Amino acid sequence: MHLLTRSSLDDLNARMAEPLPVSRFRPNIVVDDLGGPYAEDGLLLAEIGTARLAHCKPAIRCAVTLVDQDKGAKTGKEPLRTLAAYRRHPGGGVAFGTKLSVTRPGAVAVGDTVTCGEAPPGGAPRASPSKNPVSR
Repeated sequence: MHLLTRSSLDDLNARMAEPLPVSRFRPNIVVDDLGGPYAEDGLLLAEIGTARLAHCKPAIRCAVTLVDQDKGAKTGKEPLRTLAAYRRHPGGGVAFGTKLSVTRPGAVAVGDTVTCGEAPPGGAPRASPSKNPVSR
């Protein structure tokens, strides 16, 4: 699953001449905010609706983000050029959003609360509720 926050998209759009819609990045789940732009980078565990998700890897962006879905055509070098200026990943490429694996299947719906958690070394997962609902 690809999760992206609106706060991250807002930050990216503030850096670009023309803002992009969230659909350009094809996320499965859009959350308003998790504590500021790019907070999803540190998301280890999440419960949304009845599903449980765990961090898998950063969402490394590809050339498909250069295509305007409405026009069906490549539109230039954005957003990859802007992302490359500040979101380079040490393993290569540019990261925008996070990939999560499903550890407990369940239903996810618009408006569900996101409960974020962390897994301490050798311990059971801890969760803390977020006041930020799923927005897509």
